[in-house]
Amino acid sequence: MKTSFAGTYGPWAVIAGGSRGVGAEYARTLAGLGLNLVLIARNGKRLDTTAKEIEDRYGVAVRTLATDLSRETAAATVTDATHDLEIGLVVYNAGLSNPGSFLEQPEESHLAQLGVNCRTPLSLIHSFGARMKARHRGGIILMSSLTAFVGSPMVAGYGATKSFNLVLGEGLAFELNREGIDLLVCCAGVITPDIETNLPGARARAPLFAPPTTSPQRVVRSALRGLGHRSVVVPGVLNRLVSIALQRVLPRSVSVWLMARTVARLDFPGS
Repeated sequence: MKTSFAGTYGPWAVIAGGSRGVGAEYARTLAGLGLNLVLIARNGKRLDTTAKEIEDRYGVAVRTLATDLSRETAAATVTDATHDLEIGLVVYNAGLSNPGSFLEQPEESHLAQLGVNCRTPLSLIHSFGARMKARHRGGIILMSSLTAFVGSPMVAGYGATKSFNLVLGEGLAFELNREGIDLLVCCAGVITPDIETNLPGARARAPLFAPPTTSPQRVVRSALRGLGHRSVVVPGVLNRLVSIALQRVLPRSVSVWLMARTVARLDFPGS
């Protein structure tokens, strides 16, 4: 499996949002499969710590790029920094969420969210997709969310950007397949913190009524298992049932009400 995966999606993988959480778990898993890595995030110190851990443990080459993915020039910065590498896999795990009342947050924060969650991944898919097309192979993973399926009060802008990722990814998965490029959208639910590896995640304020949760490890396993076989995955059985109920079973207004209740029960990292 190691040789096959690296042969298809190697020798280098770019992971946006790769310094911690699900992104760091992607980095560890892909390094274990023999891929060299380019890790991208804003926090350079945290990036260097994750890179050293992976280099020491797996013996692969790791580059880091500390940059703000909300900037208009972010995608160009990434492509310039990797111009000398053969990139076979791009994982866009970076995401910006500003939970709270839409009107109480400054417009700039909503625009930054659009930059990180929509503009930069679109530009990176365009540039790296062209490079993958030239070599007739490669893979792209877009991290989306269960909020992509229905309006989500108090994270309305975030959910809308994740809907953009989902619809963009579904369409491009069909297009790019003809070029030998596998594209997968991973719609994760609430991700739990991992105490052993200090991976961040949301916690429920009311455990008795908490929404389904998924570990970073399961999210990554589900995504990599689905890459090349499916265009969309929802990690976790309960999350898949929730996604079906939100889209196909419940009236739209009830689904929105349930999402509002779910978001209200969560404590987000840094909140």
